[in-house]
Amino acid sequence: MSNREKDPLQSQVRMLFGRSGGRCAYDNCGKPLVVASRDNHDLDKNTAKVGHITAASPEGPRYDPSMTSAERRSSSNLILLCGDHHDAIDSQLSFHTTDWLRKTKKSHEDAMDRAAEYAMGTVGYKELQMVCDGLVMGVDVADGEIDEIEEAIEIYEKVEINDLGPLTRSFIELGMAQDREVRKFLSMMDQIVLGFSNRLTSRFRAVYYSGVAEGVSGDDLFSNIVGTTYAQCGPRLTPEVQAASLAVVVHLFSICEIFEHEPSTSQ
Repeated sequence: MSNREKDPLQSQVRMLFGRSGGRCAYDNCGKPLVVASRDNHDLDKNTAKVGHITAASPEGPRYDPSMTSAERRSSSNLILLCGDHHDAIDSQLSFHTTDWLRKTKKSHEDAMDRAAEYAMGTVGYKELQMVCDGLVMGVDVADGEIDEIEEAIEIYEKVEINDLGPLTRSFIELGMAQDREVRKFLSMMDQIVLGFSNRLTSRFRAVYYSGVAEGVSGDDLFSNIVGTTYAQCGPRLTPEVQAASLAVVVHLFSICEIFEHEPSTSQ
């Protein structure tokens, strides 16, 4: 197997970036992993390093022969780190065991989820604009090209049809808390920028189908969309921006004809 075939899929990396909040997951680090540009001619610099909890190759650290290639490449086996801690976990092996890394990753991701939950009530115009502008950037959709979509089913029924798990359900319930604010924001933006909502839904569908093309589905597909949305929000991924991202994704999940969106007609 070539090195390219062992590399994590981009969909898995996006999920990882989103769950980690764009910060180093090493215990008591939390360093932001995007350096903002200081000049209009420069781009933001992503300094994140993706580490394997168990190695992708037999000669690598903490290799587990019982895992499949797909499991080794999945986001559950990856951890987002700064450069220093990425090097440390692959050289100081007595301390950085598989169990320690899994516990550290879970603790960090849980903390990011709690921070976004606490910040959900403070989401406002600024955060929603940052999220939506990031998603629609570069999307060129002719006015009227995408018709407004009527919601085919109630959101909880859509969750049931797609057999989405408890974590995804909790994210959806959290994001729904700001659905009214998202709708108000998009209505206002459509009055300012003609076709803004069309551009947003077009981009959202593109992210969805990109994940489908990589073979991602269900909970992983939802996480991939959230992670991609986080990645579009610039270098300062605050809990408020994370919360706004989740609110926008949940709103679009509820209105767009993606995932399975109609009840089965089979008897």
